Amino acid sequence: KDLTCTGSIILGMLMQWDSIGRMKLSVAFKINKLAESLGMDKANTAKVPMLRCTLRQLEEDKTVKDTSFPVAKAIGTLLWIANVARPDIAFTDRLSRHLTTPTNTVVLGIKHCVRYLLGTKNLGIVYTRAPVSTSTKSSPIPHFTAYSDSDWAADLDDSRSFSGYLFLIGDTPVTWAARKQKTVSHSTAQAEYVALSEASREAMWIRSLLAELGIPP
Repeated sequence: KDLTCTGSIILGMLMQWDSIGRMKLSVAFKINKLAESLGMDKANTAKVPMLRCTLRQLEEDKTVKDTSFPVAKAIGTLLWIANVARPDIAFTDRLSRHLTTPTNTVVLGIKHCVRYLLGTKNLGIVYTRAPVSTSTKSSPIPHFTAYSDSDWAADLDDSRSFSGYLFLIGDTPVTWAARKQKTVSHSTAQAEYVALSEASREAMWIRSLLAELGIPP
């Protein structure tokens, strides 16, 4: 496809350009399609992606969900949306842990997340073209920023914590994740160190990729 037009939908991703060369990547098309498949295209919107009480109930609820609700398909689509352009719902990974034994709370969590996406479907990631220097005829090297965070013992079943990280090149997020830690941390400090360790491994990979592309980190 010609990518120089004002907007193109490619593999469910909407790419839009403005007059100064910025590109916005969003997934409104995919969100609308998901809502329609769940019969939620006219549902009321939500202000937050997930309620804290719902996250706790995910670990406590043992009731069997309605078998007519396509849990696997819905969670798969939410994970795709989170990985492509919506780091604000990266926590969807927590819902995917209940695929084999989905409960009513899992279904409620999916529906709440879809309602949130419907209200924010036009949000996306903006990629800005670096200005070209008139003297060197080249663009400045964008700065590289990383963030990591962790909770502590949030999983009521095994007391493991959840980590999250976000990496930006310039002002644009390029990679992110939110997942459960593989070991039990005995303090908040230990949980934070584990999160930093996971983020550091991702940083080393990004530095290696940038070096291969000839971009100094």
